[in-house]
Amino acid sequence: MVLTGAPVVQEQQLVADILSNGQFDEKHLVNLTGQLTLKQLAAIISKARCFIGVDSVPMHIAAAVKTPTVALFGPSNAAIWSPWQVSHQVVRSRPSCQPCMQKGCGNSGWSECMDRISVQDVTDALSQVDVVG
Repeated sequence: MVLTGAPVVQEQQLVADILSNGQFDEKHLVNLTGQLTLKQLAAIISKARCFIGVDSVPMHIAAAVKTPTVALFGPSNAAIWSPWQVSHQVVRSRPSCQPCMQKGCGNSGWSECMDRISVQDVTDALSQVDVVG
């Protein structure tokens, strides 16, 4: 498993929090958060068996290079921005306010609809995607 993210403190802290919960075997994990150029990220995504991530540039790269994708959607509109022409599943919690197109609830930067997506939701979606290899 490869973890990636932007070279900003918030994303690096998020990855640290994810890794600290003990659910991942760190022997089989590479953390490249904040270390990749966009071109390097695209190269890694193109070789991945599957991409799991939020509605973002990396998710669209995954779809463009035909990497099977599990896309997590919150405030943005999955009907417009979902991956296409690639095996994929969209995961969202479906609150009545979605899609609100805001930068978090009340433009706070935090989205309840994203927090409501569970690990089980993602695991279930992953089982529905035609993973490479």
